[in-house]
Amino acid sequence: MNDGKGDNTERRLPGWLKRPVGSGSTYQQVLEVLADLQLATVCGSAGCPNQGECFSQGTATFMILGEICTRSCKFCAVKSGKPLPVDEDEPFRLAPLTTVRPPDGLDEKAFRADLLAEHGIEIGGGLGPLAGQVVRIGLMGTSSTRENLLRFLEATERLTGVTGGPGVQAAEKALD
Repeated sequence: MNDGKGDNTERRLPGWLKRPVGSGSTYQQVLEVLADLQLATVCGSAGCPNQGECFSQGTATFMILGEICTRSCKFCAVKSGKPLPVDEDEPFRLAPLTTVRPPDGLDEKAFRADLLAEHGIEIGGGLGPLAGQVVRIGLMGTSSTRENLLRFLEATERLTGVTGGPGVQAAEKALD
């Protein structure tokens, strides 16, 4: 570090503070989808140092109702001020990104019916070319409470026979 007295020793950051730069095909796909759909993310608006890591894993945190926040938190880099008028098309651009592709061999309609019958959770199916291919968890509507989202993940694990993954634990941690 240059202290102004001729000492030019290099300052090293701890490993836990260094974040990987985004790369790879998934990272590029996320960037392209966000640009194509004109969606704002907290990641980009806040200049989040984890953006590369998250985008590389196919994850993004969306800002709904535009990219201007009405709060002015001193620690946050998101632009604050008076929001722009509501973009009525934004929900239609966001909805396709809140989907889950069930494992191969799983009947999507039967899966949704079982979720409703056994767990009281109603979710939408795919439309158009995605019919029978995905379930739309973004359309849980008013039933998308913390408890119902966790029940959805637990029920999904049981109904698909895919257990032991990080889904439920990661969701519990993120929702706390």
